[in-house]
Amino acid sequence: MPVDSMALESFPRMNEDDLRTITCGVYQVKLSPYHSEDDGLVRVKMQSRHTTLKQYELWLRFNEAAVQSWFCMCRAGARVVWMCSHIASVMWFLAYAR
Repeated sequence: MPVDSMALESFPRMNEDDLRTITCGVYQVKLSPYHSEDDGLVRVKMQSRHTTLKQYELWLRFNEAAVQSWFCMCRAGARVVWMCSHIASVMWFLAYAR
């Protein structure tokens, strides 16, 4: 079910330095609706900026202290090291910008 930002008050807050450390840089955000699957899991559907008919689906698992894990269905999101720009932009928005 769609949720508003008030429903994710438990998402950990981070400053810009924390975000740069975990995301290897901060990206511009164009966030699609996000959904709370359970208390510590958020699912986001994000429209591709390059391909009109393409959407990416991603998940972030978190607790009040930290983001524990993430996964994105884009090609870069399936890599083993670090995270894609979709995950980085959602984390930037939820942890800092809102």
